[in-house]
Amino acid sequence: MNTKLNLKHSLQWLTLVLLKEQPLTPDECCEKLNNILPPPPQPGNPKRKYSHDKIRTYLKELESNGDVISVKEGALSYSLTKKGFEREKEWRVTLKERIETIYQSLKVLLDRMQHNTQSIPVLVPQADREFVRSLITVKDVIRFFIIDRLQKNKFDTLTNLQHHMVNEYGWTSSPSYFLLIGRNEMCEGVDIENEPLEAPVILLKSQYGGKANRRYTREYSLIDPTAAQQWKDVYGRDAAESIQEALTFTSKLIALLREDKQS
Repeated sequence: MNTKLNLKHSLQWLTLVLLKEQPLTPDECCEKLNNILPPPPQPGNPKRKYSHDKIRTYLKELESNGDVISVKEGALSYSLTKKGFEREKEWRVTLKERIETIYQSLKVLLDRMQHNTQSIPVLVPQADREFVRSLITVKDVIRFFIIDRLQKNKFDTLTNLQHHMVNEYGWTSSPSYFLLIGRNEMCEGVDIENEPLEAPVILLKSQYGGKANRRYTREYSLIDPTAAQQWKDVYGRDAAESIQEALTFTSKLIALLREDKQS
């Protein structure tokens, strides 16, 4: 499993584990997944559940790969194949290593949100960063980081800030999303379409530095240090809540990966 990691991989692996025990219908599989490994909540969706349609799609993908077979005797059900049995063991090894790295990175990130800078950052491989971002409120983490960094260094470019985020947190967002948060939302009060935000929080100002040429360097700084600290506390609190939920999810997943069920 060398592709970009996402939630689907974990659910498909766990589906293979469940099918080692007994055949299941898609609805039964979805119910068991929600009970055994509930997804971490998301903003506006505190009781988030896995989609039945997505679980059906994941099962069809497993079937197309020869890992499961479907039988329609009344209700459609799926059973594990010999290939699927071997696939489960293979995925267990690779997933365990990757999820454990993500878990350690999340612990460091929680320390940062709680103003503990003693722990050493854990670098998340590029292929696994999308999965990290899917578990937490990335926007709050970026806002917290930008303010924190500009409190230490009064002026900096967003490009530099994004690079520093990798060094300090072990991962970052895409450059375009980082710019959207720092330049559009925190500085100009507009969205990705350059439309005014309904309730903007403007904390940054920008200026062009360096010699006059066609490639000015745009540097950012805090407008009001007191207001910035107040909002940093808010962003850190909200980010910490989502990170704690992500830690709960990943710790449950790691516990399942460490179980060596043979059948």
